[in-house]
Amino acid sequence: MRTAATAQLSGKASHRCEGRRRHVGSWATKPSAAATLVQARPIARNSLYEGVVVYAPIAFDDGVGSKTRPCVVLNCTQHEVTVLPLTTSKRDLARAGWIPLVDWVAANLSRPCRAKSIPVVIERRELIVVIGELSDRDRRAIAGDELVLP
Repeated sequence: MRTAATAQLSGKASHRCEGRRRHVGSWATKPSAAATLVQARPIARNSLYEGVVVYAPIAFDDGVGSKTRPCVVLNCTQHEVTVLPLTTSKRDLARAGWIPLVDWVAANLSRPCRAKSIPVVIERRELIVVIGELSDRDRRAIAGDELVLP
């Protein structure tokens, strides 16, 4: 049988609570995982304007599942954001409907990207983080004012 003296030697105190033994030790003083999580806050609307690059979950074309990818913001309302998803896939290079970003380093992207020409509407609370901003040259290309050749 364990006594209070042996419990103190082991560094774990035990208490009786309604007939059940409950150990109080160093593990009991640690905050729970829920208490240590930082509450996610939506990105402010004033930082979401045309040409801003954000990370967001984008649903696959077949509607099953999604993938977090960089996107270019086209428009922002109170609850919804219209974006163009970006891809780095080389198989999409030859496909029509993809707009190449020439100044991808200035937009704080890690590698050359292309923007899909079909906009996607997502909820503003789903945006993860703002990572950069397109150059004027890439903004004009997305707006259709200038043709950018790869």
